[in-house]
Amino acid sequence: GDEAFSLLLENKYEEAIPAFEEYIDSYQKNHILYGTTLYGRKKKANKMLSFAKAQIPPKRFNEGLEYFSDGNLDKAVRFFNEAYISADDNLRFEIDLKKEEIAKKIINDINANFDTYSIKECEDLLNNAISISMEVYQDAQKIKGKLFFKKASLLHESNLLFDAIKYYELSKSYDQTLSKLVSSRIESLVDALISNSH
Repeated sequence: GDEAFSLLLENKYEEAIPAFEEYIDSYQKNHILYGTTLYGRKKKANKMLSFAKAQIPPKRFNEGLEYFSDGNLDKAVRFFNEAYISADDNLRFEIDLKKEEIAKKIINDINANFDTYSIKECEDLLNNAISISMEVYQDAQKIKGKLFFKKASLLHESNLLFDAIKYYELSKSYDQTLSKLVSSRIESLVDALISNSH
């Protein structure tokens, strides 16, 4: 019990938890020694155990914030997710906001560097952003439309016309604003198919 308490005083909550659990467990095994003093100590140990457990989510969240400010978004998300498991509603709200901020950062990065990323990199980043926060879902869908349009255009230029049609249609399903552009591309593609068949 004393060791667990010392760890608690040093803010070593992860180490204090198993130490308190071990103390409580050994107390229960020796319940023959049950007396008011010992019962009081067990009650106190349970309270301290609960306190130690309650400190983990804010600690994880703060560690996540440090990684976030260092620009290490993957690690920040990992710590935010760990914090979320046992967090109270207020902390969960804070975590959701931070994760949304990270997801938006990824979306903004994709928009700013759309032509420098490969199609695969772009897809991976978009899926990652959505998995971090569903708040960016609509934005991600629009970029996916733009991405599939880019893929269709490359296939079109390479004369892989049937694959190009598939991706043109796919791009339209992700972003309806591309409909007009897709229709004119498909029209020229169909013309190319007809002239190729002669």
